[in-house]
Amino acid sequence: MRQRIFKAARIGNLKLVHNLQRLLLHSYSNILVCVRKVTQINIGKNTPGVDKLVIKTPVARGLLVDILTKFIPWKPYPT
Repeated sequence: MRQRIFKAARIGNLKLVHNLQRLLLHSYSNILVCVRKVTQINIGKNTPGVDKLVIKTPVARGLLVDILTKFIPWKPYPT
């Protein structure tokens, strides 16, 4: 998906870039990959982050995925 975004940006197709980025934000598999990178692969995986939270167990990683799937940053706030 990231390669498709890069290729579309390189040829200048901004509408396709926007659509692919939106698709990537909504992707459940992208959330799983990002949580794995941050909690297992990242060099600072044993260092507390901004919220002083270190996630080491598989159960905690699962809870983090659940929290991130429920958090919808692309929905506007009601006015």
